[in-house]
Amino acid sequence: MKFEVVEVLSKILDSNDTTVGGGSASALTGAMAASMIGMVAKLSKKKPVNFTEQQYDAIAAECELLSEQLQQGSID
Repeated sequence: MKFEVVEVLSKILDSNDTTVGGGSASALTGAMAASMIGMVAKLSKKKPVNFTEQQYDAIAAECELLSEQLQQGSID
């Protein structure tokens, strides 16, 4: 069964639903953090300072994968 992030978030916020706990909340928070880091890497690629464009691409790709894995982990 596939859940949408909004659906998982509503379950986390529902104090009467005990099927989703702190682990799901942590996984969803981590997914959001990974997505934000990926976004910053993509923006930083436009004016590279500390890394090459290829390194920024690699960071963004790794963050995207991590975010997807954490989202999946929030419902498993």
